[in-house]
Amino acid sequence: MWPGLLLVVLLAAAVAFAGLMFFSVVWDTALRDGVAHRVLARVSSWDIMVSFIGVPLGNAAAGPLAQAYGEHTVLTYAAIIVGLAGIGPLAVSGVRHQPVAQSQKLIVSS
Repeated sequence: MWPGLLLVVLLAAAVAFAGLMFFSVVWDTALRDGVAHRVLARVSSWDIMVSFIGVPLGNAAAGPLAQAYGEHTVLTYAAIIVGLAGIGPLAVSGVRHQPVAQSQKLIVSS
């Protein structure tokens, strides 16, 4: 059974992609501004490696989990996990009040 109308799924995908692109820019900026230059390459490498490993593992686990617990249950828990992962960091004060680098202040004020 299709989980919803195609238009609703497409609109949700567009909103999700826009959020992902925003997150990507903010994440890269936070890495550049918050990690010492001498270790930035190592931190970025670990970040990318964990992502490249985590996504395929999650995809591989989705089928067996859906078969064992049902598609609706797995999709519901996946949505909750993704939602908490997206909203959870906002509970950290440092995330909400990220300092602006001096170079950015110069660009904005020009």
